[in-house]
Amino acid sequence: MNIFTPHLPNFVDNSVPVKSYNFETTEDLLQLEIVVEHSKDDGFSHFALSDNYLMKILNDGFEWWVIGYIKNIESIDLPKWAGAKYRAKN
Repeated sequence: MNIFTPHLPNFVDNSVPVKSYNFETTEDLLQLEIVVEHSKDDGFSHFALSDNYLMKILNDGFEWWVIGYIKNIESIDLPKWAGAKYRAKN
């Protein structure tokens, strides 16, 4: 059993505990309703891992957000986050 805990930015009221979600496989993780909702964002490309953080990648990798924390990533089959991409300004 593995655990996914959604990331909440500091400006969100943290007086209510964050709900964690149990899952077993990568497919189970990607079917969690909270994860599915992130995949509906405009420009969504894919999910990736940065250490234990689940990232949503948007706009061909030029935008990215941490959406949560995964307790044990050894059994998760997702690409590693390739790092930030920047557009050159003219």
